[in-house]
Amino acid sequence: MTVRFANYRIAFYVVVFLLSGTVLGLAAHFAGIFLPHLHPDFSIFALLIPSITIFVFLLSLQFAQPRTEALTLFILWALWLAMAAWATDIIGPLQCDALTVETIPTKSGTIRQKEYCYEMKVIQAFSWMLFVLFTIAFGLLLTLVSQAERFGYNCLDFTYPRARMVRRRPRIL
Repeated sequence: MTVRFANYRIAFYVVVFLLSGTVLGLAAHFAGIFLPHLHPDFSIFALLIPSITIFVFLLSLQFAQPRTEALTLFILWALWLAMAAWATDIIGPLQCDALTVETIPTKSGTIRQKEYCYEMKVIQAFSWMLFVLFTIAFGLLLTLVSQAERFGYNCLDFTYPRARMVRRRPRIL
């Protein structure tokens, strides 16, 4: 692939690291105040998806090939879609501005519902943003792989095109 693609790929990885790190931090905060009794399913799922994303991307920086990267992007795309849909299901169309002094019980007291709402909205927005970024990255990767195959590079067995044997006529002096 080109140098431009490599630079865009690194920028994509940095953005995914930042967004996943933010979601991981908020999920860790929720796990700290809710686990083990309140919201255990979402808290654990919200911890796993960003952790898996960061770990897989660190591996992918070293060992990426078009075949493995396409599979990785597709799996992470599906996981972030599930995360975004679940966060949307939990928080729904709730307007955080309208909340006043209501509280939500935690394992060691309460948390203001407005604070919880804003943090869930951030998780929801970043999850949808990551889903869209993975969609764009997957489409771009497939486009570049098909373009490389048109130019003769076989992306499945990693071979470059062979030079054609051209017969030349003997030169007569």
